[in-house]
Amino acid sequence: MLPRGLAHEQNVRPGKTDDQVGRCGGPESPIADCFRASDLCQNRFLAFECHNADGVWRLLPGPHSDNPVYQDLALRWHDSSNGVGQGDKERYDVAMSPKCLPFLFLGVLCACNGSRPELVADVPAKTPAARSETVSLPNGMSPIGVFTTKSSSIVIKAADRVHRSLYSWESGNAPKLIVEGRLLDITRLSDDTFAAWYSDNNEEEFVTLDAQKLTSQPLTLSKGGPTGWKGCTGDTVHVVCVGDRPRMTVEDKDYDEMGFTAVLVIDLVHRKTTWFPVGHRTRFRFDLGRKMIYVIDWTAPSIHTQVIAFDLAGKVRGALQSWDVMPLSPSGRFAESLQEDGSESWEVYDASNKKMLLAFNCDRADCKVGDRDDQHWNPMYTDQLIALRSEQAYFKDGACDLYQVSPPRLVRTIPCSGLPVYDWSRDGRELVTLQYEGGELRREPVN
Repeated sequence: MLPRGLAHEQNVRPGKTDDQVGRCGGPESPIADCFRASDLCQNRFLAFECHNADGVWRLLPGPHSDNPVYQDLALRWHDSSNGVGQGDKERYDVAMSPKCLPFLFLGVLCACNGSRPELVADVPAKTPAARSETVSLPNGMSPIGVFTTKSSSIVIKAADRVHRSLYSWESGNAPKLIVEGRLLDITRLSDDTFAAWYSDNNEEEFVTLDAQKLTSQPLTLSKGGPTGWKGCTGDTVHVVCVGDRPRMTVEDKDYDEMGFTAVLVIDLVHRKTTWFPVGHRTRFRFDLGRKMIYVIDWTAPSIHTQVIAFDLAGKVRGALQSWDVMPLSPSGRFAESLQEDGSESWEVYDASNKKMLLAFNCDRADCKVGDRDDQHWNPMYTDQLIALRSEQAYFKDGACDLYQVSPPRLVRTIPCSGLPVYDWSRDGRELVTLQYEGGELRREPVN
């Protein structure tokens, strides 16, 4: 069943305009008027992209209406270089007429061809101003991470010389401690839930939390070698971490502080942990959809370097290529290069055809400048990412460059000074930055 308020558009090939191209049959098609009829742009649109053999189509929820089912449906398409124009009531009425509505619904169903739409763009009627305030952490703590939720609460990761802590913070209120510990780290499990692991009395503990409190009792983990478990990632069912075999020491010949030799699987539902050896490895990716763990030894990087796939029980499921272990965007549509030792360069590819779309910090003329972070992908507008850039020490005049990946372009530059940490709002409309120096938390409207 189609969502209420759904409409769609098609990216017209370069050189074609509304008057030159008719949809579903050419410029003389009797339904071409339907596709030129409506241009409702008085309110915000959210764009969804889906692909089929005929090209790229976009689905747009139109402005809300009090009338049932399809009063607020509007259909339009445009050359992507022209942007979104302004409509009027007459064109809206034509699109909603009995002549056009059947084709509208048929067009939506045919356009997506059963594929899952993907949120890629947003056209606001007016961009609101940025909001900022100062966050004062207790005991001289400094922010080293910020995590948004669907609620008004934010989780702040903070550190001093000894401990790391997680605080719950809301505008106008003092930060509230959730958990603290040595070597504490955090990963997002969903929009509103997280996992943290830390050392406590020579034991490694694992907890889950939301933006207000712990949601589980500490779970003691198996010993993870000299450096413990790290790099944990997962969802609300399973979390995967990497480390070294229990009882391994720094004197072991295959010990590598930059690599790992074992994988830990945490079953959150049954509160159980298991681990299995994987040999010497340096990179991994947990495929949440397939529940597979891909590992690679990236000491001699090559696009043909072999990847080994394990299931959650530790059974080998085959050999893959290095492409399969590359980090993916939230939608899985884009892939990022693996970081090579001593190199600051990185690239973004189309995951379907391996075409490079953006390159950063390299010596080519078309290279961009900027660094990535764990949270640089927009969670909703899935072809947007942030590259953090500074031409001066300590990000005195830093910038967060917002890029559209496909087609690649710089959308805008957002001020990001004072060694900031950042995260996207869960709806993808704001970039939330928090300064390490000064504690200014800023909400910058983007979409």
